[in-house]
Amino acid sequence: IDIQLTRLLSLIPNGPVDLIALVTRDLIEVVLWSQFITASDGNMRRFRDEVSVDLSEMFKVLDPAEENLAALESRLLSMCTPGRKRVGLTKVAHDRFWFKLCSKFIHPTSWSINLAHQSPDADYYRLELGSYAFKCAIRAVTTLTDLPVPTRLQAHLQN
Repeated sequence: IDIQLTRLLSLIPNGPVDLIALVTRDLIEVVLWSQFITASDGNMRRFRDEVSVDLSEMFKVLDPAEENLAALESRLLSMCTPGRKRVGLTKVAHDRFWFKLCSKFIHPTSWSINLAHQSPDADYYRLELGSYAFKCAIRAVTTLTDLPVPTRLQAHLQN
C-alpha cells in the first residue's frame, strides 16, 4: 500500500493519467484481496495458493520445446497445490466502475487514445482517480488492521 501511495503522490500533480489509473486499479485489487483474506483462514490459504494458479497459467503459454522448461516446471509446481482454480473476487458496484474506468486508461482503447490523454480534462481524471485510490488505500488499511475508519472519512468512503 505504501509503495502505491508513494507512486500516486508523485503522479497526481501532472503525471500521466494512465499511470495514475494503474496505481488506482492496483489499490482496488489490494482492497479486494484484503477483504478476501481477512474473511477466513481458508481464504488466506487460498490467497497463498494463487501462486499455483499463476504458475500453471504461465506454463501453459510457454513453448514446451523450450530448453530446461520441463525441469523448471516440475520444480516450481512441486511447491504448489495442483488443480487450483483462480479465485474470483467480488467487486461492489463502485469498485467495478472504477476498475473498468482504470482499464480504459491503462489499455490502448479508443477511450484512452481519443479522449483521456489528449483531453483538457486530464487534471480532472488525475484528481478523480487519485481520490478513489486514496479511498481504496484507507479501506485496505482499515480492513487489514481492524482500525476504525475516522468518523470524518466514513461518508466519503461509502461511494
